[in-house]
Parts: sequence; C-alpha cells; structure tokens
Amino acid sequence: MSPQQPANSKIIVEKNFDGTLVFKLPRAGWNYFTVFFCVFATVWNSVTYYLFFHTIAPKMIFVTFIPVGIFAFLALVYLLRIQTVITIKNDTINISKFLFGRAMTKSSSFENVKNIGLGVAYIRHYQPVYGTIDLLLDPPKIITFGSGLFPEDRNWLINELKSLKEQSASGKFS
Repeated sequence: MSPQQPANSKIIVEKNFDGTLVFKLPRAGWNYFTVFFCVFATVWNSVTYYLFFHTIAPKMIFVTFIPVGIFAFLALVYLLRIQTVITIKNDTINISKFLFGRAMTKSSSFENVKNIGLGVAYIRHYQPVYGTIDLLLDPPKIITFGSGLFPEDRNWLINELKSLKEQSASGKFS
C-alpha cells in the first residue's frame, strides 16, 4: 500500500466504474525552465530579427539562426501547454500527452515495465538533478513524463505506480 497523496498535490486521481484508474498530471506552468525558454526565445528572436532586417550582412548567415529561435519558441509552448494523463486498466498502462487537442499515446503492459523511477533532468556539480519520471520498458524503451510535478508528487506517483505494478503481477489488480 502506497502512502497518501500529498495534501497540496495537483494530480487528479479518478477511478471509473469499469475499474480504470486515471491520473491527470497538471501542466508545468511557469517555472525556471519555462522562464528560461521565454527569455531565451524573446532575446534570440529579437536579435535575429534586428540583424536580419537592419544590417547589410549577407542574409544567408542568419538563416541558420532562425530555426534556433523557432525551436526555442516551440519548446516554450510545449512546456506550458502539454498535459499528461496516465490510464491504467487491468495490466495495461497508457500514457497520453495532450497538446492542442491532439493526443500522443504510448501503451505497455505492466509485465513489460522493468523499472519505474526518477529520471535525470540534468547534472549540476557532478550530481544528478531529478526532474521527471521514467518508465523503463522491455524491449528497451524509456517513457518520460511528469516534468511539471513537485518532488513530493513525483515520489508519490512513482510509489503508486510501483504498487499497481506489484498488484498486477500478483493478479490482485482491481
């Protein structure tokens, strides 16, 4: 049995009448990463725009700068707008990411999930900084989600998913 959901958690947990368990993860919102991409995209695109239209330098030089600005803006939109929904029914786990009404879903049975744990977002001072949840599947594939969660929510959700995996393996999933 996993511990209680944190009191200030924004994860919505629903159990449907057909036994389906649904975890709705909140959007990332404004945090250090999204503020960084906002500032970077604004400065990069402003400088590129100014140099492209207000200098006499060859225009081909700036063509390489434009995709970087577009990528930074799209990364910002992705981080702000993506919503993750985890659906568990019987021994199947579906992880759906919704962006502007379009769903990208990855599915697996619990028996193919080899590990559920924290994912390394980046390294700071030679130490890993954990910022996501990783599902390691067999055949080797990693599904990453939960970058917008607080550490206590992340830890609770990992424990909950591990508990459901154990229930599925013992045939006690309801």
